[in-house]
Amino acid sequence: MPNPNQPPVPADPGAAGANSVARLEALLRSAWREPHHLDEALESLAAAHGLSAAGLYQADGLDFVRHASGGAEHGRLPARVAVQSGGLWADATRHGAPRFLAPGAEDTAAQARAAFPAKIGQPHAPAAEWVLYAESPRELALDARHALRGWAEALAEAGQSRMALAAARAVGQHWAGLFRDSPVWCHTEHADGAIAEINRAGLEVLGRDREEVVGHKLAEFCVPRTPVPPAAAEVPAGGGGVLTPAEVQILPNHGAPVTMRLYQQPAYVDGVLTGGRSVLLNVTSEREMERQLVEAQKMQAVGTLTAGIAHDFNNLLTTVLGQIELLRLRHARTLPDDAVERLGRMEKAGRRAAGLVSQLLVFSRHDPQQMGPVEIWAAVLATVELLRHGLPENIEIRRDSQLPAARIWGSLGQLQQALVNVAANSLAAMPEGGSLSLSLSLAPAPPRGGRPAPDAPGWAVLSISDTGFGMTEAVRQRAFEPFFTTKPSSENSGLGLAIVYGIVQAHRGHIEIESSPGHGSTVRMYFPLLPASQATTPPQVAEPGSGERILLVEDDAAVADTTAQMLGSAGYRVVTATRPTQALELMRAAAEPFDLMLTDVTMPEMTGYQLADRVQAEFGPIRTVFVTGYDFQSTPGSSSRFLLQKPINLRDLAAAVRQALAAELP
Repeated sequence: MPNPNQPPVPADPGAAGANSVARLEALLRSAWREPHHLDEALESLAAAHGLSAAGLYQADGLDFVRHASGGAEHGRLPARVAVQSGGLWADATRHGAPRFLAPGAEDTAAQARAAFPAKIGQPHAPAAEWVLYAESPRELALDARHALRGWAEALAEAGQSRMALAAARAVGQHWAGLFRDSPVWCHTEHADGAIAEINRAGLEVLGRDREEVVGHKLAEFCVPRTPVPPAAAEVPAGGGGVLTPAEVQILPNHGAPVTMRLYQQPAYVDGVLTGGRSVLLNVTSEREMERQLVEAQKMQAVGTLTAGIAHDFNNLLTTVLGQIELLRLRHARTLPDDAVERLGRMEKAGRRAAGLVSQLLVFSRHDPQQMGPVEIWAAVLATVELLRHGLPENIEIRRDSQLPAARIWGSLGQLQQALVNVAANSLAAMPEGGSLSLSLSLAPAPPRGGRPAPDAPGWAVLSISDTGFGMTEAVRQRAFEPFFTTKPSSENSGLGLAIVYGIVQAHRGHIEIESSPGHGSTVRMYFPLLPASQATTPPQVAEPGSGERILLVEDDAAVADTTAQMLGSAGYRVVTATRPTQALELMRAAAEPFDLMLTDVTMPEMTGYQLADRVQAEFGPIRTVFVTGYDFQSTPGSSSRFLLQKPINLRDLAAAVRQALAAELP
């Protein structure tokens, strides 16, 4: 109830009140851009009308949230004010905020309370409902209530503007945070192409501070003569507001060039082109992978071509070496000594040619490189002999072995390839000449990190040293990475040492590099030695044949003739077919079954494997020996099928045939 002893609050507040009203009007004009002016406007309203408390709320239900510097406080309007309100609260007096009461509580300290609603229209949205709450120690006069009702709309507009400004600032801060913290390079440009702002990711790529970038054009940070279109450019019709992506080469402050894909979008204000926005994605790794794929495809093509050439060479060598062997076998007693010597030289040259073909097959990945006991120092000497003719005169080769007869379990072809690759790296590091040292020593155990081999009596350490310019620590740590190279991509594939690493791992070994700039490099390869019981494998001499019938299928006439003569000299009866279909016809017409089929793998009409399947399907199982010049990707697939590699010699041929004849048919 109002106190009858106190007069009502008048509408005219007097001179002091007039000043408060004037200040209130000024504060409301600036409250949209200065949020704290709304709080001060409520204080001025309270002073102008003698109020003890004033509050502005956005009506959105019975409960409201008071927002203050200390956090959020949930409650409701004071008792007896039956107005749905909530949302925004502003402090009203210098003496503290209105008292917030729990539902149902009673407050008797104030003599008068009033709530003045106001609706603020919003474009494309329902009108916003606001409430001005006033609390006075005396009863409010009618004209005061009218005045407060008028102020309610002005305050509501200020509150609505403050909320809109806060929302706009929140959105701006959100997008600014996305721009600032984006993991990709983003920047904006002025109409003249100068960078207006750039985020952290862009600065990290450039390796520069913001002050070094803002105000400069993107082209200033690119590889010279790189065309860089400006972002502030008219978009072609149908472009969707985005310019055609381009790729640029960025030159960081320190480091190698970086390939970036540039996306740009012009910016307009009222239809006028004012600048642009750009996003740059780092595609260096993508381009490197594409380059590596092209390099791998090129190497695959070269390998396929090499394998085809090696196949033809193996056929030629089979004929040459086979005829030499047959000549020596049949006329050993009648040939003069000088003829025997000449035949020996021819055979030695043929074997060397076969070794070269085997190395070509290793490169082309068509050689199985079957493992066996290998005399490692002999492999080193053979490789040095292979390299010697191609070395410059200013390169000196030094050799030293403490284990001349040491043997390991491995592949001669793969070991030679590893040696050639390491030697090639060493030669490239000595363009002005130097020395290449190869040594073989004994180590009781592999270095730390090497795989143990409990059955090995020790470890052979093959060291290759050069006097070249050496490597930095960073290069040394990446030396075995595939495609890593310090040379131009046109000069090196970056696979040399990666292949060496794989070969050493396949031999249960360990590899390490010791190097420093200006002091050359040393590559050490550790291989477990064979136990004495496995160190020797005496050649087995096959028993001669007893007239068994062999069907020989070979599309090369010279190879077929030589192979047939070799089999005949070993005691077998041979029937020759030069085509798979001819072989099938011979099988159908044979009065006496064949004991074994010896077939080439790569032939017209069908492969040797397909022929064997056709024969088995039509005539039942038959013992088979496959002969190939390079195709070891397929396997015989049966215990009665065997594989023999060209160029073949009489001993290996007789052993394979005898082993196949002794096998049980499935």
